[in-house]
Amino acid sequence: RMPVTHVGLPPGIRKVVTIVSGPRIDGKDLPARKWEDADPEFYAKSLQKFWKARGPGEIITTVLESPTDEVFDLTLSLSASPDGAKVRVALDGKALGIIDTYSYQFIPWKPAKFEGVRLTKGRHTLTLTTLKSGHGYTIGWVGPNFIPSSPHLKEWYVIGPFDNAKDSGFDKAYPPEKKIDLKAEYEGIGGKKIMWKPVTVEDRLKPGHIVGNGDWRIAYGLTYIWSPRRMETAALLGKDDGAKMWVNDRIVFNQNSWSHCSPDTYFAPVLLEKGWNKLLIKCANHGGSWAWQVRIADPDGKLKFGRDKTLK
Repeated sequence: RMPVTHVGLPPGIRKVVTIVSGPRIDGKDLPARKWEDADPEFYAKSLQKFWKARGPGEIITTVLESPTDEVFDLTLSLSASPDGAKVRVALDGKALGIIDTYSYQFIPWKPAKFEGVRLTKGRHTLTLTTLKSGHGYTIGWVGPNFIPSSPHLKEWYVIGPFDNAKDSGFDKAYPPEKKIDLKAEYEGIGGKKIMWKPVTVEDRLKPGHIVGNGDWRIAYGLTYIWSPRRMETAALLGKDDGAKMWVNDRIVFNQNSWSHCSPDTYFAPVLLEKGWNKLLIKCANHGGSWAWQVRIADPDGKLKFGRDKTLK
């Protein structure tokens, strides 16, 4: 074993569901400790929240907020240790399952997965209740990770690259922002003639693979969403770097900043009309690789998606 192991964050943490308050017990935030206080082998600049319960029946409460109605797969990570507690996990009073955090040695995080967790838009309460245990009652909090279950948009038309020299292209309205003509030919970087291209991906779209890599350039993606009725929902997206998104020609997301394309990092409220709805995204590359990925929250599976407005 290494003398010191640096403790990072659990992989894949999403920001879509946020913690409003907690974890708390009896109205007070849990105390914090250094990771090396739990086990001298582990080190991190951050502190870990923990609680040594006196026995069964103590309740730790965390208030969460979801930006939209969605079905999530929840991974709740707690530390495991020789005096680790056994806890019942519940969301808004509904039991999800039991986690036993006993381990013969300290483990920075032990993930427990709960599939098909439905959250409505708004606040929710996650509780951990200690159960009778033959080992101990220590709870080491790491955190929840809510992964949306709605599919990513897979079918796109893509066009580019348009010029973005010195970040000049993000607020410039190139032809796709004015009119959609899939048969039109436009002038791109260096006078090159460019046209829309059909593209199918699993989740992340990397425009460099379609229109060519390079710094300071712009690409557009076009697709459509069919809705059985007029409804409010949300777009969950990742971007690298700047992104602007329209739904039915209304800007719903506009952020020109450097970033990696991590899924579900950003969200945007979306109003869908009955029938087909146009989604246009503009991706601005500052340097290196560039990408976007988008999903529309669809907890009941009623929406349809396609670049050609064809129900399948």
